[in-house]
Amino acid sequence: MRRRLGNWPSYRDGGALRRDASSDWGDCLNVKTHENTRNCLSLVIVSLATDVEGKISYGVLVPGNDIGDGVPFVRVQDLDVRNPPREPNKRIAPTIDAQYNRTRLHGGEVLIAVVGSIGKVGIVPPTWVGANIARAVCRIVPGPEIDRYYLAAMLMSSNVQTYLKDTTRTLAQPTLNVRQLEQTPIPLVPLEEQHRIVAYLDSLQAKVDALKHLQAQTQAELDALLPSVLDRAFKGEL
Repeated sequence: MRRRLGNWPSYRDGGALRRDASSDWGDCLNVKTHENTRNCLSLVIVSLATDVEGKISYGVLVPGNDIGDGVPFVRVQDLDVRNPPREPNKRIAPTIDAQYNRTRLHGGEVLIAVVGSIGKVGIVPPTWVGANIARAVCRIVPGPEIDRYYLAAMLMSSNVQTYLKDTTRTLAQPTLNVRQLEQTPIPLVPLEEQHRIVAYLDSLQAKVDALKHLQAQTQAELDALLPSVLDRAFKGEL
């Protein structure tokens, strides 16, 4: 089973992953002009948009009150690529869920926040199958030529995040409409290359996790040592 995508560092250029010029997506998107180059496809093209269920769309407009035995309801705060909650903590009435069949989750979709915390990304875990999503969240079904973990990484990249920020409307709160999201340029490389990028970024995240663990251990040791050091200082023994 593939390890879940981590909170990967921004991937600013081809760097160590570059095999040739066509593999480098650093110039895929001109963030100043939002110009799409030959190495990019719009998000709506790389997603499965051949029928209503596959189209990029946001969810329930008015979810109503929390219903204890209702349908799990995914909100922006539930989105976490690395460690999503087992289940969302809100549930909605089945009658409301029934009005939004198009955004009912089947597992493996990529989710992105389009209201408030623009650009926050998640991948639907198996435990969310059958849940529905909020108006502030968009559902993306990756097409056969794109790895969902690769797509999530591209959406989290600095170039795409800048694009999303620049195209967001500022009303009562920041809002990104579906049309704007559909036009998001996504660098498309061969599927084998996508898998290699995912593996590379996973390895980077593993190293980051190891460093964080070491830092936490060191801090705990310092915290345990501090009282004795202070005691010796007060006694003039240092």
